[in-house]
Amino acid sequence: MLVAFGVILMGLPVWRLTHADSSPERTIQQATAASKTLRVTAVFAQAPKSFDLTNLGKSIVSGEGPTTEFTAAWPVSLPKEGTDLLLKVNWPADTPRTAVEIKVESSSDVLADQTFWGTRTLTELVTVLPTKP
Repeated sequence: MLVAFGVILMGLPVWRLTHADSSPERTIQQATAASKTLRVTAVFAQAPKSFDLTNLGKSIVSGEGPTTEFTAAWPVSLPKEGTDLLLKVNWPADTPRTAVEIKVESSSDVLADQTFWGTRTLTELVTVLPTKP
């Protein structure tokens, strides 16, 4: 009798783990995405040899010198937690330490505005949030 009681007691936690919960259904809230077109601007203090700004492996804006300012319209559905952009820059070998500013704007807000400094090469992440922080 004591052994049967022990087996039942040990089996109760296992049964709860392997059977559906009878309490209200648990839901996982998925990130809602707001679809919009954002303006992305890259401004360089010294013209880059080349650069690329990507999101999830897709190029948003890229280019090379002698131009120092690049702009693109970026159609995107931003998840509520935001997204990261990958910036890769190559400057000519004789370029001194220099800066690049990346700005992402919606029609009403600046969603990201970051300046990075580098020499020769630069790899950085730019975080874009769906609303102004």
